[in-house]
Amino acid sequence: MLGIVAAIRESVALTATSAVFLLVLAIPQIVSTCMLLHQYEVQSGQETVEVAWQANNMDALQQKHECCGKSSAQDYVHLNQLIPPSCYADLQQTTDHLFLEGCIEKVQSFYESDKQRFIIVSWVLVAFELLCFVLAVFLAISFRNKQRRLQF
Repeated sequence: MLGIVAAIRESVALTATSAVFLLVLAIPQIVSTCMLLHQYEVQSGQETVEVAWQANNMDALQQKHECCGKSSAQDYVHLNQLIPPSCYADLQQTTDHLFLEGCIEKVQSFYESDKQRFIIVSWVLVAFELLCFVLAVFLAISFRNKQRRLQF
């Protein structure tokens, strides 16, 4: 808001203040992004699937990630169990709708892509803040030059 008011009023002081605030916001964002990247551990897909398998709660996981069993639908066959409806697309129990991939790989790739999205969003935010800072500095310089030209 300060930057908008500064641009409307063509105020050098307000624009410079806005640039300083943007820089003050960008520095902790850069530091926190770098720290979180080193500390952000990808959650284990195998642990998640094992917990769901032990609790006999695979249905939601299988439908969400379009997978079947821990490593494949054969996990149910080896246990002499029927393949649950959640292993089929649109719950249509036909062989052409059966999910072939196991849930461990699917869940792990979901967690890794989630981390990748976090990294991208964090760095885009940092880049946007720095871009706004640079633009605010150039705007302040432009306003100052305009005021100087008007004095002559």
